[in-house]
Amino acid sequence: MIGKGSYLYDETAGVFVGNVDQIGRIDQERDAIDTTTYGASLHETAIPGIKRSKPLTIRLIYDPTDESVARLIERYESGESADYCLIFPDHATYSFQAFVLALGHETPIGDLIRRSYRFQPTGIVPPAMSAIYSCGTYYDYSRWYLPGDDYPTAPAGSCPVRFDLSEWYT
Repeated sequence: MIGKGSYLYDETAGVFVGNVDQIGRIDQERDAIDTTTYGASLHETAIPGIKRSKPLTIRLIYDPTDESVARLIERYESGESADYCLIFPDHATYSFQAFVLALGHETPIGDLIRRSYRFQPTGIVPPAMSAIYSCGTYYDYSRWYLPGDDYPTAPAGSCPVRFDLSEWYT
């Protein structure tokens, strides 16, 4: 289970929606376009098609008196899309534009009410994943810990730095 310690932020309204209890899979896929021609070759051929974002289910700790949670229900009723951001415990983020596709109701467990929201990304604004990397010191000089050589060079002393990972996972 992922999500504990994360937050859902409503970028359109500029407010935190709530504490995340669980996050479903953040999936994207690319369609395959069949280009097979029947004849001498016995192999199927394909080319890459368009990218699609799958629905994303987020279960929140539900507070019925919180107006930012009520806004999600209003957006579900109206079909309005908005910009959202999942903020993970390490301050990495997943930003996406979506509309609320479905609501899930759960019974209270241990005095906590949980409610699931399924978001369908619009595709108009591509989702973006970022990661935060911290710096350390090496004999009083700033040193960056990066996984590989393909990340941009971060300026010394400017910690933390957010790297956009969208190109690596889409």
